[in-house]
Amino acid sequence: MQVWRGDPPGHFSSLSDLADLSETFGDLRGRNDEAGSLFLVSVSPQFQVWPTLFVTQRFYQGVGSFDPGVLIVPETGLGLVGAGERLLAYHLDDPPVRPWEDTADAGFWW
Repeated sequence: MQVWRGDPPGHFSSLSDLADLSETFGDLRGRNDEAGSLFLVSVSPQFQVWPTLFVTQRFYQGVGSFDPGVLIVPETGLGLVGAGERLLAYHLDDPPVRPWEDTADAGFWW
């Protein structure tokens, strides 16, 4: 798993294009301070170069909220991504799917 916050990596397009599931939430254009912060997550099985899951999202870190976070539960194959008020769940099977999305009114508390 790889996580970026701020500017996307130089190989952003390759990660997005080659992932089995690539999802984008929010507008990726704009500077980080004006349009919210950019948060990117890449999940790959062990020894695999390209990700099976690639998630990109903009989020606003409000007063009293916490940093974004990712949790992978190996026993169930579940991946959880939280940033700002958005909560995402993924089954990391082949291919990965997103069974649900939710929001946290006070923001994500990793």
